[in-house]
Order: sequence, then structure tokens, then C-alpha cells
Amino acid sequence: MNALSSFARAAFDLLYTRFAGAYDLVASLVSFGEWREWGAMALSFIPDEVRVLEIGHGPGHLHARIRARDLDAVGIDLSPQMGRLAWRNLSAGGRPPRLAQADVARLPFADASFGCVVATFPAAFIFDPTVLAEIHRVLQPGGRAVIVPGVRMIKEDPLSRLARLAFRLTSGRSDPRAIADAAQARFEAAGFSFWQRNMGTERAAVTIWLLRV
Repeated sequence: MNALSSFARAAFDLLYTRFAGAYDLVASLVSFGEWREWGAMALSFIPDEVRVLEIGHGPGHLHARIRARDLDAVGIDLSPQMGRLAWRNLSAGGRPPRLAQADVARLPFADASFGCVVATFPAAFIFDPTVLAEIHRVLQPGGRAVIVPGVRMIKEDPLSRLARLAFRLTSGRSDPRAIADAAQARFEAAGFSFWQRNMGTERAAVTIWLLRV
């Protein structure tokens, strides 16, 4: 299973970089068309009238919805392919987006620059102490981070079971309670208060982690 998980994660990394143009299609297929809806659940936890930093903006779908709320939004992604894709998707509205290729471990922003940081379906970097220190640094006092770490397919039809296996292979995770406990320990060690919220659709249970400075 470890070799299979490594292969699946390598394939996902290629999808996020060299084959970014196929990302939306593949994500839609494996999520039964719910991928964007899952990520958009972060919107319920983003306060009004704050400056928002989205980490790992991907194709830019959530970023478009953040901008539609007239929030001051900035997005970063380490993938240049995703940067180009998001720029095309977001520029169609006439208002140029503010996107940058940047490493979340070295955020190019001043201290206390944002009221909210958002990350949907981030890789394991989200637990890195250096990354957490950077997120903490750029958040204003009382600011929050909103993280959608993943979903759990809850229906028992064959396609849902197949999707559940695919998510497990790419994430390497299985026990939701153990994951939440480990996450809470990491985040609190980095100086955050931690809450978990649960939302969902007919097919999937969606987890949201809230971190407050």
C-alpha cells in the first residue's frame, strides 16, 4: 500500500504541475462533480472586510469566489503551471488578480498583513513548523486560518468506494479522529487555537479546521 500511495501522490503532483490543464477534469471525475463545492465550504468561515491570503490557489475557482465578495484577496502557489491557469481563469472578469509564485515556507509579506489565510486540500506542508510559523507571522492579532484538509466519501455505492480508495491513496490518511488529534497538537504547538467543523454533501463529509492567532 505504501508503494501504491507513493505512486498516487507522484501522479497527483504531476497533475498539479506538468498536466495542470487536466486538473479540473480529473478532480471533477473523482469527486462526482463536487470538488469545487467542497472547497467553497471554506467561504462560510472567512470574515467580511478582511484581507485574505489563499495558499495554493490552484486553478483559481475558490479565489474567484473570494474576490466576488469584494474582499482584498491575494493568492500564492508554488506551481507556475497553476499560476498561469489561475491567471487566465481570473482575468476573464476584467479585474486583474493578484497572484504570485511563492513558497509558503517563505511568505513574501510583512508581519500581520492578513486577517485570514485560506488553504483547501493542502499537501503535508501544512503541518510543517516553518510553514505554520509563517502563517502565524502574516496573520493579524485575532486573525484566523481556514483549512479544508480533505473529505470522506460516505455513500456505499461502488463508485464512492473507489473514490474513497483514491483519496486514501493520495493522502495516506484513514482515521479521521487520529488525524484531527495529530493536527490539533501540531497547530497548538505553533501558537494557534484550534477548532474543527464538519459540513458535507450527499456523498461526502467535509472537514474544516479553524486556527486562530
